[in-house]
Amino acid sequence: MKFAIPVILLAIISLFYFSKGPKSLSGEILQQVVNLPSSGLERHLPCRDKEKCLIVYITPWCSACKTFEKYILPSLPESLDLYSKNAGMSIIIGKDNPGKINFMGSRIQLPFISDADGKFYRALGTSAVPSFFVVNSSGKIIKQRTGFSAKGSTPEEMAKNFALNFVGK
Repeated sequence: MKFAIPVILLAIISLFYFSKGPKSLSGEILQQVVNLPSSGLERHLPCRDKEKCLIVYITPWCSACKTFEKYILPSLPESLDLYSKNAGMSIIIGKDNPGKINFMGSRIQLPFISDADGKFYRALGTSAVPSFFVVNSSGKIIKQRTGFSAKGSTPEEMAKNFALNFVGK
């Protein structure tokens, strides 16, 4: 019983500390996310020179990430462009071995950042996947969410609803 109170206090403090996440991204991390090369893929919406950047963090082992990758991600660049001409997108795939990360990356057919060592995961301050962040041009996180809801009857409709919820009109 005498250990119960300190353990409970430690749990509460840990929950508060680890759930906060960063208020903004460091310069190095922000530059890598914003300056993700387009690799000649016309469907990619780079974040460079944009007011907002949607950062998508997914992993190969997460079933919700696989659903997002399969149904929402293919239509997301067009949907973001529809609702905001001044928003870009960067995809980070991580928390797994490089082979599985690259295999998932080859399926999405968009440029991505590989985060096998979890550097971006830690820098974003997230504790769950999939995670989504909207950062402004100075790197301040203005919106953050883990998980997603797939409202709509088609993948295109789901992507439009997702984009509208994040970048608005």
